[in-house]
Amino acid sequence: MSSEHPVLFCLSGTLKGATVTPRENPIMIGSATECSVRFPPSSTRPIEARHAEISGREGRWFIRSLTDAPVILNDQTVQEAELQQNDLVRLGENGPVLRFRVSRSRRPTKTFQQVVADATSYASENSRRGTRASRMTSFARQIVRDAVANGTRRLRIALAIMGVIIVALGVVLAQAIVESRDTTRILKDRADTASETNQRLLVLLEEGRAEHAGLARRLDDEIRKQLRGLVEKDLENDRILGDLATRADRMSKRMTAAEDLAGVAKRIHKDFHAGVCFIYVGIAFYSEEKEQFVRYVVDPVTGEPDRRSPNPFQLGGDGPKRMEWVSGSGFVVDKDGHVVSNRHVVDPWYEDDAFGEPFLQRGLRAVRDVFIACFPGREEPIPLMRVGAHRDADIAILKLQPMDASIPVLPLADPKAAIAAGTDVYLLGYPEGLRGILHKLPTAEAKAVFERSKDGRADLVTNLVKMKGIDPVFTMGGLSNISDGQLVYDAVTYSGGSGGPLFNDSGVVIGVNTAISRQFTGANYGTPIGLVCELLKSGDLDKEVVSLPELSKSALPPGNK
Repeated sequence: MSSEHPVLFCLSGTLKGATVTPRENPIMIGSATECSVRFPPSSTRPIEARHAEISGREGRWFIRSLTDAPVILNDQTVQEAELQQNDLVRLGENGPVLRFRVSRSRRPTKTFQQVVADATSYASENSRRGTRASRMTSFARQIVRDAVANGTRRLRIALAIMGVIIVALGVVLAQAIVESRDTTRILKDRADTASETNQRLLVLLEEGRAEHAGLARRLDDEIRKQLRGLVEKDLENDRILGDLATRADRMSKRMTAAEDLAGVAKRIHKDFHAGVCFIYVGIAFYSEEKEQFVRYVVDPVTGEPDRRSPNPFQLGGDGPKRMEWVSGSGFVVDKDGHVVSNRHVVDPWYEDDAFGEPFLQRGLRAVRDVFIACFPGREEPIPLMRVGAHRDADIAILKLQPMDASIPVLPLADPKAAIAAGTDVYLLGYPEGLRGILHKLPTAEAKAVFERSKDGRADLVTNLVKMKGIDPVFTMGGLSNISDGQLVYDAVTYSGGSGGPLFNDSGVVIGVNTAISRQFTGANYGTPIGLVCELLKSGDLDKEVVSLPELSKSALPPGNK
């Protein structure tokens, strides 16, 4: 049996559509002549002379960047990473794209599913700005080209049979079209002849009528035209003057309204953005019976988690804990350090029965191993404690441990005050969570954060806070409706903005951002602030409160936290 070797399918660049099977190890990729996989230089798909290297070690394949230009693996920028079957690799921000596979055969072949997947990616990559028809044409050409060149023997036979059938159908269809055209031409000629005869008769009739009434009508029309012109000219002058006055008044009102909106937005952002936090939650899974956490199985050779094992998890051991990560937004509502957010951010199993599969479904408990709030301008995250949640609404109350007096407290609207549709609203939060925060950073700063963060996601968030990379996104919109106890508005947000404050044009919080519409992207939903006030007044909010299947970290046996 042949040893494993990589197969690279070029989706774009000067080698687009080609399937390359280099036998070297390591494999150098770039535009230099000594490269195993050489892309001739191109201005549209630039690539470094020695851009990256693929090397195989002990049956595993790795890619490593050789320059400052990025290597993007499955939409994630990496310096060095292990390659998996069907991974997508982009060499540079606008460079060529490859699909990576491993094959054992001397002549690599592709299954029908792989041919379709490669053709889809090829069409998408090379027709980004084209029409749908151009993408379909590119897809069809590539699927035929790839199936003939690299398809399995069975696939090529099937393709040949389909081609014969299509040709036969084309011949039959062409014959039918020719016969139909002949019949249509004969009928059209007869119809044209009849139409011409009728048209000549109508012309003669109309000419006689027109000549009979022409002189009288011309005289009458001329008199009416002169009178109408004088009247219309006077009316047009009056209308123009009225329009100018109306437009001037409307423009003045619009300018005043725009200046007012800009002033409100600047004041809200300046005074309160530092009180809106990025909440990061890491959930671990714990067996009370065994008094052990679910952990990754460690590869005895590498000392790293064996993620390729069919059973990568176990109770206990020396591996890192198996974690589920959740993020959202929140805001400070009093000087005691109480923070408001969505319950589905704090309790991710809330309304999601599939969360934590299969651990929670087998009776294990959820432990918030990481539970922090990150504020703009601070250099350290603040630990959080869950102190309450609304019984019916997607609202939770947390508490900072401890409160920082420099963090601004957001003003809440009077819960009894009426909220009217049509009001301008302003939203602060962290849409797209950690990914959104990283995308806002310059490439060099994001790369530096990744290089310093060696201990997982919690370490990455801590380093973002230290470099003051936490800053909420500010959007504006209009309150369109109040339905079934929910605020409906079009201020833009995405997943991760859950729990952010919704302000009105008076600069007070009228709601908590809760959900986005999956069917209509222009609508987002919030919970009225009255439910938050109800929860804040409901009782003691200084003690930790847990909800099944949660287990408090403080309840764990000593030495097992």
